[in-house]
Amino acid sequence: MFALWRWWRRMGGWRGFLADGLLAWRLFRDGRVPIFPKLIFPLYLAYFFSPINLPFEWIPFLGQVDDVGLGMLALATFLRSCPPGLVVEHATRLQQDILHNPRFGRFGRYASPSLDRWIHPR
Repeated sequence: MFALWRWWRRMGGWRGFLADGLLAWRLFRDGRVPIFPKLIFPLYLAYFFSPINLPFEWIPFLGQVDDVGLGMLALATFLRSCPPGLVVEHATRLQQDILHNPRFGRFGRYASPSLDRWIHPR
């Protein structure tokens, strides 16, 4: 549980999760991304809607935390398995779009997420 919280904070919270989701959406629609990384999301959705879920699904809080944690893991695995050059290209364009596109409104000006971990990987 604490590892999930540290991972959430390192990712940037809701802003980082939203930015990674937008980045994943752009990469998922890109035809240059291989098919194997694109299979991660359908597999996660099949698990999520499967009647055969983890045994503690009926526990009120713990049952939802595992689904969120696996969703975050699927998102991170997809972004890490995409070609690094494409991730950098899309992350750079997305960061510019968030800052300069009026479609994002106040989100882009005041709560701009940082995509630097994808633009400048360690």
